[in-house]
Amino acid sequence: MFVEVVGFWTPEYLASKLAALSSLSNVPLVVAIDRSHGILPERLPHAEVVTFTKRIEATAIVAAAERCRSQP
Repeated sequence: MFVEVVGFWTPEYLASKLAALSSLSNVPLVVAIDRSHGILPERLPHAEVVTFTKRIEATAIVAAAERCRSQP
C-alpha cells in the first residue's frame, strides 16, 4: 500500500502529481491532500483520499488504509 501526502506545491507540480497518482489505479493507495489545493477526491476515484488543513490526523490515515485493505 502506498500513502502519498500532497502538501504545498506549485500548480504545475500538482498536475504532474495527479497524473502520476492516476496511473496507479491497480495499487492500494491512500492520498492525503491539503484542502487549500481544491483538489476533489473524485479526481482520484481509485484511491482513499483524506483531506486536511495544516495537519493530518493519523486516525484518518489508518481508517483509510483499513478501507483500502478490505477492498477486493
